[in-house]
Amino acid sequence: MEILSFFEAIKKFVATWPLDTVVAGGFGAFFGALGAQLIISRSHGRQAAAAELNSVATAQTLCFSICNVFLALKRQHVRPMAQRYDEVRAAHKTFLETARQGQPRVFEFQADLQTLSPIKTPHILLENIFLERVGVRGRALAAAIQLFGAIDGLEKSMLYRNQLIAELREMRPLSPEELAAFYLGLRIHEGIVDERFRMSVEAIARQTDDCIFFSRIVAEDLDKYGRKLLRGQAWRLRFGLPKTSEIDWKVAEDRGLFPSTDKFRDWMRGFATRPSWSARMSDWLKARFK
Repeated sequence: MEILSFFEAIKKFVATWPLDTVVAGGFGAFFGALGAQLIISRSHGRQAAAAELNSVATAQTLCFSICNVFLALKRQHVRPMAQRYDEVRAAHKTFLETARQGQPRVFEFQADLQTLSPIKTPHILLENIFLERVGVRGRALAAAIQLFGAIDGLEKSMLYRNQLIAELREMRPLSPEELAAFYLGLRIHEGIVDERFRMSVEAIARQTDDCIFFSRIVAEDLDKYGRKLLRGQAWRLRFGLPKTSEIDWKVAEDRGLFPSTDKFRDWMRGFATRPSWSARMSDWLKARFK
């Protein structure tokens, strides 16, 4: 009986509450919970944006580091190697021309048999960031894939050239004609052509340029992506979010280390920017009422 009396008392007490108080309390509890949820969601969204921006900035720094490695490799080793090789080829061409004029002699030259040390870059870390932490797509992702392939190819080409140099040194003493045939990829009297050394030199020069070009493309596109992501997060308290930084390539450009974009015209054509709707409409109006 005492328990029943207690519930009856509670029922009478609740019945005395004003209706507007109950309704206001309900709305207050609902919007209070909704506001708390929005604050939590906003906080989580800001944390996710900050995490991705940090990853973008890290990836951009890695690209800059990778590009600098190959710029230094080209300046110190690859470009001098290619220049020396081209000089020998030009000298051999001149030798053949003089030989046709009745001045036969032995072609003598200094073969460049300096090996290249393996290169080390943080491209594995960059690859992991691209796959797991950054949502960038399009040209930046395609350039990153090209970069990873070029790095792998360059490492193999350098190793292959070193193996060819070791093979050459282990051969029996070669005559000047045999050395030139091996070094320049010339046809010998048996009709055999060994172009392995020539192709390795050309591959190293080409793949070094690939690494430089694509690492720069990735770094610049990451900067654009980071700025776009930052603008899109303005409503999430933009103040305090990490920012990417524009990279200055002037020193390398002044030294002529960057390859010409003409070599990559076909690849670049696949990522041409389509004009916006307003730009297309403007062009149509100009053509229509010209």
